[in-house]
Amino acid sequence: MVSPLEAFLINPYVVGFLIPFLLLVVSSFIKKIVRGPGWKNEDFFLGIELVLAAITSNLIYFYDVTKEIYKTSNLSVLSSLAKRLSASTSFVCVTFFLLFVVMSIHQEWQQGTNSRGQMLRLGFLCNMLGFSLLFFFVAFVKGV
Repeated sequence: MVSPLEAFLINPYVVGFLIPFLLLVVSSFIKKIVRGPGWKNEDFFLGIELVLAAITSNLIYFYDVTKEIYKTSNLSVLSSLAKRLSASTSFVCVTFFLLFVVMSIHQEWQQGTNSRGQMLRLGFLCNMLGFSLLFFFVAFVKGV
């Protein structure tokens, strides 16, 4: 029997949410360590990195699905794989568009002073958009 803690830790939705969140936190630490002492707001502006992580995860998944297509000749399995491939392709197209949205917001607000608007747009909006894309990919496109 699985303990409640183990059940929590192996829950696919917890994994799909917890891993991207931990990556977000680690990314902030990495930016701060590389830049030097003291925290700055820019250390938490990770929207572009998160969107790129979603695109990268999807492209890897895309190749995994195509590998499975070459290995099978069962028509029902091929049909299922084709649907997964379609979902993956649609997701990468939408995510690529949203990458440009996030980059545009960063271009407009990154160079400004540390204002409330900058933190709201770059620290919250762009991060949540990137994190949501990564979570959506893990939870729904790839499936957990």
